[in-house]
Amino acid sequence: MLSRRETAWKKSRTFGDVKGGRRNPKIADKIFARTHSIPRPSSQAELPIFVRDNPSRDYFFPITESDVRRELSHLPKRDWKGLTHIWFRRFKASDYDAGEIPLAEFCCGSGIRVIVLYP
Repeated sequence: MLSRRETAWKKSRTFGDVKGGRRNPKIADKIFARTHSIPRPSSQAELPIFVRDNPSRDYFFPITESDVRRELSHLPKRDWKGLTHIWFRRFKASDYDAGEIPLAEFCCGSGIRVIVLYP
C-alpha cells in the first residue's frame, strides 16, 4: 500500500483542476500570470481607474497619471470608453534580466480592460 506522502496529489480533487503536482501548468505565453487579479469596477466609478505600484530602485515611470489623462482627452471617446484601468506596474528583476518585460500590455476579460505600463 502507498503512503499518504506518495498519494498526496490525489487528495481533494475538484472539477477542472489539473491532476498532478501543479495547479496551473507552465505555458509559454504565461496565460495564468496575466492581470486578472484586478476586480471589476462598480458602475459609479470614474473610469479609467489608475493603479500605481512603487517602481524598483533605479527605475521610474516615464509618464504620470496627469499625462495619461491629457493624452486620452485628445483621443476620440470611442477609442478609450471601454478602458477600465491603467496600471503602472512594478516588474520582477529576474524578468527584466531575462528580457521578458514589454513596454506595455493590454489585457481584457472578466469585465475589465487594462493597459499595463512598466517602468
